[in-house]
Amino acid sequence: MLLPISGAMIAAGVGESLSDTIATNPARQNLIGAARLWGADPLPLSRLREKVTSPGGTRAAGAGRGE
Repeated sequence: MLLPISGAMIAAGVGESLSDTIATNPARQNLIGAARLWGADPLPLSRLREKVTSPGGTRAAGAGRGE
């Protein structure tokens, strides 16, 4: 599940004229950062998401669209 999502992030970047290399780095770092956060914090994923979502930010605005 995570690899297709990362692939879609990369494809979106390439679709916006980024090179594959440049588009790959943010997708990779997003996945690595999320895994590190989850591994370091015993909270349920729903609470972790709340902790890292800025009220009124782009994540909050997009929440629920893909869920």
